[in-house]
Amino acid sequence: MNRFYIQDTTRTKDQFRYFPTAQALVAYLPQVIRRQYNMTRGEYMQHLMDLGHGFDDIDGVTITQCLSEVFNIGVVQSDGRHERTDIHSAARFKDENYGN
Repeated sequence: MNRFYIQDTTRTKDQFRYFPTAQALVAYLPQVIRRQYNMTRGEYMQHLMDLGHGFDDIDGVTITQCLSEVFNIGVVQSDGRHERTDIHSAARFKDENYGN
């Protein structure tokens, strides 16, 4: 697994966006939230908390999991396949000892 991706359907061109780390992808999410919901990341997170999702942690796990229900988010495997998955779990197991 080399990269993380989001298929950002809020963009008309180049919908697949690639990132070297899960945190880089999380840093991109405020742009997606602005285009999709016309909210800031903080407003969107408050909306999620109002719905009962609880607080987001420093890694952005809650917000990423909620957005992954709407957007295709995952990892690009070494053979080039896009695999929709929990990027935070994938990042924890990125170590070579875990394999592909």
